[in-house]
Amino acid sequence: MRIPDVIREPEIAQPRQPEIMTPRDPEPERREEPHAPDRSPERVIEPKH
Repeated sequence: MRIPDVIREPEIAQPRQPEIMTPRDPEPERREEPHAPDRSPERVIEPKH
């Protein structure tokens, strides 16, 4: 009987996913911060050009 409940959960999770994706957007932005140092050398090459 609990198995059908679990199947209903994913159905409810679908509408919740967009809500979770909204906080995921800022997460990739935070990942850019560690990548920022990687981009900094790239920016150094830009001024050289």
